[in-house]
Amino acid sequence: MHLVVSSYGESFALIGSVSLGADVETSPSVPRRMLMPIILLFAIVGSYAINNSLFDVGLMLAFGVLAFVLEENDFPVAPVILGVVLGPLLEEYFINSMIKSDGRLIGLVDRPIAAVLAAITIAIVGWTIVASLRSAKANEQHTAG
Repeated sequence: MHLVVSSYGESFALIGSVSLGADVETSPSVPRRMLMPIILLFAIVGSYAINNSLFDVGLMLAFGVLAFVLEENDFPVAPVILGVVLGPLLEEYFINSMIKSDGRLIGLVDRPIAAVLAAITIAIVGWTIVASLRSAKANEQHTAG
């Protein structure tokens, strides 16, 4: 029964988003002074509703302030969000891999595909470092000469 209701809900959401997509795109935008308090209200209610804890609300507000400070200082916020979201998964799968390989790091590249992907990753990181060092050296010579 739950699956059927879920399918109907998803179907209606799809139909609504497709049919109203063009109207939403061309509608006048909501003023920022009205939109931001509404978003903040939903964020506070949502963070409180998860565990019924004001600590969660404070934590959410602290990370919001941190994101604001990072954004104001031209730090990209998207990689930080990706790190927070994907970090625990990466840690969990890394621990599982270490358990399966008896703690040997070489176990991560035992398979040919894994070894090729690791080599490509190392090559890309190495190329980026070398290119940035060359660029910095060229800029240094250009400004000095």
